[in-house]
Amino acid sequence: MLGLSGVCRKLAKLSRACREFTGSSPRVIGSLLGVRWELIEGDREFTGSSRELNEGDWELAENAPGFCKKMTETRRKFSEVAGKIAWS
Repeated sequence: MLGLSGVCRKLAKLSRACREFTGSSPRVIGSLLGVRWELIEGDREFTGSSRELNEGDWELAENAPGFCKKMTETRRKFSEVAGKIAWS
């Protein structure tokens, strides 16, 4: 069991810890605000990247019909050549 002097020491430590915390609160709050702003900036960068990817998807979609047509023509030519080789 703590004596009166032990209790006083514990209270003094607690009081000192409270003063240190309240003294550092503006710094802590400032740091948290800085982190918040960094997160917001990161979100803006992410949405920009997302927009770029979305635009890239549209480019792929626009090119897809031409690509499919070329592949179909190539397959047809390949099968014609393969048929000629097989029958010769």
